[in-house]
Amino acid sequence: MNILITGAGGFLGSALARKLGEMDHQVSLLVRKNTSLCRLEDILPFKIGRCETDAEINEFISDVLPDMVIHTACCYGRGGESPLQIIDSNIWFGMVLLNAIKSLEKKVSFINTGTVLSRDVSLYALTKIQFEELGTYISNTSNKNIQFINIKLQHMYGPGDHASKFTSYVINACKNNVPTLPLTLGEQKRDFIYIDDVVDAYVRILQNVTTFNGQQQIELGSGAAPRLRDFVEIAHKLTNSKTKLLFGQIPYRENDAMSMVANIDVLKRLGWLPKFDIKSGIKKTIEMEATR
Repeated sequence: MNILITGAGGFLGSALARKLGEMDHQVSLLVRKNTSLCRLEDILPFKIGRCETDAEINEFISDVLPDMVIHTACCYGRGGESPLQIIDSNIWFGMVLLNAIKSLEKKVSFINTGTVLSRDVSLYALTKIQFEELGTYISNTSNKNIQFINIKLQHMYGPGDHASKFTSYVINACKNNVPTLPLTLGEQKRDFIYIDDVVDAYVRILQNVTTFNGQQQIELGSGAAPRLRDFVEIAHKLTNSKTKLLFGQIPYRENDAMSMVANIDVLKRLGWLPKFDIKSGIKKTIEMEATR
């Protein structure tokens, strides 16, 4: 299959590029001109489009002629990006992609990496949800050649993830024996899913893409929701950490949901089940990080 991946410099995008490349798919990467592809240095080259303008994106897609676009590119706003930059990454870029593939006069599956966060949590969450809604609308009304599959991804983690993520931050703090780790009470329930399970689920979806309608919502997680406190305590124990865990030092985030868990019935019907529970996933993360 001819597959175009956006966001290939990131944690998920690079993992998907690596896996799909190993499966002998024809894989192309669409990234910004200053994007580092260091996560893929050992297996380059792919066909790479380093694009900034709408015209450059359109030209690259017309050249690649993908059968499928896997859209993982996004902006969380953690690096001080302006609202316009977040909107550009999370809405405008995706709309340019959809407009470009609409003109190809062929059936194209667009697999979008969505969010489970509520729209009132952050501008990131709001813009991601707005793009999900736009993509669904376009596939339903504007062009029947676009199949829009939105993956509502839960709390992914694993070795090599960004250090600012809660999971990475906690594991690194425990591993480095920082004196204290201020935390909320940690009673929020979250569906943590290990990166290998996420990639396997994407592969299973693309293998069964013809069984879905023009638009499809798919929840992706482990199907279980331990507390944040459980994640922290397991990481603390597995690293033999001396860090003092200060639960209750930080207030809960405004509008923070107290429970998030995926309904994985759709994926189960495709024959997918997660291989890692929270303990084995954290253990493998720690082991793999030690070899990096």
